[in-house]
This record gives sequence, structure tokens and C-alpha cells, in this order.
Amino acid sequence: MIFNDTKITFLIYSHYEYTAVEEYLEIMAQKGWLLTKIKGPFFRFKKIEPQKIKYSVDVIGKFSYYDSKKYNELLEYREYCSAAGWDFICQANEIQVFCSKENTEIVSIHTDETEKFEQVFKSSLRGRLSELFITIMLIFNVYSQTTYSIEYFLSSNFSIFIAFIGTLFISTNIIKLINLIVWSIRAKWKLKKYGFTPYNTYRVLRIKNILISTLSLLATFSITLFLISDNLDKENSILSLFITVITFIIIIFLLKEFIKKKKYSRNARITINIACIFAFAFLLLSLTTGRILSNTNDDKNYDSTYSDLNLNIADFISNETIDKSPNIDYNQSILAAKTEYSYGSKDKYFSYTLLQSKYPLVIKLLENRLLNSSIKTGHNLVKINTNFPKNIIVYLDNKNNHFVLVSENKVVDTRNFFKDVSNDDFLNTLYSKLFNN
Repeated sequence: MIFNDTKITFLIYSHYEYTAVEEYLEIMAQKGWLLTKIKGPFFRFKKIEPQKIKYSVDVIGKFSYYDSKKYNELLEYREYCSAAGWDFICQANEIQVFCSKENTEIVSIHTDETEKFEQVFKSSLRGRLSELFITIMLIFNVYSQTTYSIEYFLSSNFSIFIAFIGTLFISTNIIKLINLIVWSIRAKWKLKKYGFTPYNTYRVLRIKNILISTLSLLATFSITLFLISDNLDKENSILSLFITVITFIIIIFLLKEFIKKKKYSRNARITINIACIFAFAFLLLSLTTGRILSNTNDDKNYDSTYSDLNLNIADFISNETIDKSPNIDYNQSILAAKTEYSYGSKDKYFSYTLLQSKYPLVIKLLENRLLNSSIKTGHNLVKINTNFPKNIIVYLDNKNNHFVLVSENKVVDTRNFFKDVSNDDFLNTLYSKLFNN
């Protein structure tokens, strides 16, 4: 992105990839761009005449974000580097960037390989550990959504979207953690055997950025897709979640910038940042997993939808004994449509969940989850013989009243609580109303 004589680029890096950053900055200088500032993954350059410039990216963990600013020590350190032929450019959290024209005599800032490795590793590990809590939270979030109420998850664009985005972030963080572990093991072995530490090249860093950028584009595409598919009138729509999270992130960013300008103690900075992380975790869990666990839906229909259903309590008892409207909950996603019907009173009760999908894997997933759930509760669902077509599978539990019917595109989960309706009549009604049409 270029604005007049200013260029902004995007590069995700870890501290153990500082040599790759140096290589990248030197390539940019040869193209006519000199670094002026680094803010997170954003690099700002100014236009210059193309030339060879030597860069040094120095990892200085002792001046981490959680330490109060030690201006005197920083100035002394920068004066030492200046005396060695390096001009200070900018500082970004735990790194400082220096440059020098290649034809000048300079002394390398990095001297002791062992000390440098330990400093870089500790700094890189801090970055990964700071992401570990969020990664664990996302794993719990995805697990909860895909296990607690699988029917709701499969029929909700909101839930599918959250699980998908969460999986992308989890994958990205795991990739970054694995990269650090592999590098540290290899680097420590090389240091011990040969006395030097290998660091990632810009080529390797570029490949990693392409992978992360691909995941980011996939996430952006999914946001657009789900926003189009989602009902924007819903109180907890994907759009409202997206706006809420973005707003919260902006607030956190502004808060951190405010904290940086204040000379708070190290403990105060740590406390404030932990509080921000927990606040974000609570917000995300309440907007995602909390919605799944509560299993609420504001779009409930009553009389109008009740009369349009293929199967309802009137198929088993007389209309005269029906004295109130049933509860009907309908959800539809890009994967499946779910209908939940229930009618309850003291002497009669009927409920069922119908999931329909054109994807066989979705049907098989729900079938397996229902069977596994019945085993965990001790009421095993067992396949029984019927006169239905071969493509209709019927399961019955050991209490002799819980039925699950499965076809190529439908799954019905229901129970027979009617004293005057036999299981055979109950099944025949289910088949004729839901499958034989």
C-alpha cells in the first residue's frame, strides 16, 4: 500500500526470525524504500534512492512491554550501537532496528551466540505463551459447539461460522508454535555441535506469510459468505458478533496505547493485560459458546407454522384435546435445516427433532453422535427390523420408547410417550408423515 512517498507492508514474524526481517528490509532498501516504523506486523517505509543498506534487528527482552521504560539504559545502549556504526531507526516491543550503509565500517551488534540464542528463544516463547490462553479458549469453544448440541450446530450459520473461524485461528497458532519448537530444537543442536545458531531466511518467512495470508483470505471469504447467508434481523447475528468483537478489539488497542504512555509498574501492566485477555475471553465465550449452551432462538413460530408441519400431535390424538399451541423452533444453515417440535401437558406429550440435509456426511455425523450419546447415558440405541424400505434405518433404545429414524437426507429423534399408541403405529405414522412423501 503506497501513499505518496510512504509505503506500508504487512509481514508476520517471530523474534527468532529476526535475520529474515533483516534480509527483507535490505531487499526493500535495494528497491528504494527505507524503514521508518514497525507497528505489529505493519512496516512503514519512506521513498529513497535504491541503495544497499545493512540492517540489524536486535532482540532485547529486558526492555519488554511489561517493563517500565528505562530511558537511560536505552539511550546508553543506542549510543553504544551508534559508536559501532549503527543508526537507530525504531523500536517495536522487544526488538530494536538499526541500519548502516554497507560501505561503512561497522561492528556487529550480535556477538555471543549462546547469549543471543537464549534471548531470542525466551522472547519468542513469551509471544507464543501469550497466544496459548486464547488458543485453549478457542479449542474449548469449538469443542463445545460441535459436541453439546450437534443439531443446533449443524443448522446454525452462526455456530458453523464461529467454529470455522476458531479452527482457522487454532491452526495458525499451532503452526506458529510448532515452527518455534522445531527451530529451537534444531538451533540448540547446531549451537552445541557447531557453535552457531541457524535462523529462518526471508524465503522461509515469506512461505509462512503466504500460508497465513491464505488462511486470512479464507476467513475473510467465509465472513462474507456467512454474512450473506445469515439473517441480519437476528439479535445475535454474525454481523452483530463481528461488529461487537471488532469494537472490543479497537477498545483494547486504544487502552494498550494509553497504558504505554503511562509509567505504570511492571506488575500493574501485567495485571491490566491479563484483565483485558479475560474480558475478551468472557465476551467471546458468552457470544458463542454461551449461545450454544443456552440453545435459545428468537425465531420461534407457533400457530402459522404448526398448521404447515407434516407431523404434529394431532396425528396421534384428537384435535379436541389440543388446548394450546406447541413450541416450534426452526433453523436453517448452509449445511442443514432443523425443526424442533414439542407439545406438552399433564396427560399428553409429544416432541421430535427433524434434521434435513443434502450432505450424507452431515446425516452420518448426527447419526453417530446420537448413537454414541445413547451409549454414554446407558440407554443404548439398537437397530431394529421394520417393514420400511431398506434406505430407512430405525433405532430403538432399551427403554422401548426412544426412536431414531435415518434416511439419506433426514434424521428424526423422538420418543413415544403415548399410552394408547403402540410402537408399530407410532413408527408407521412417523414414516408416512416424514419419509413417505
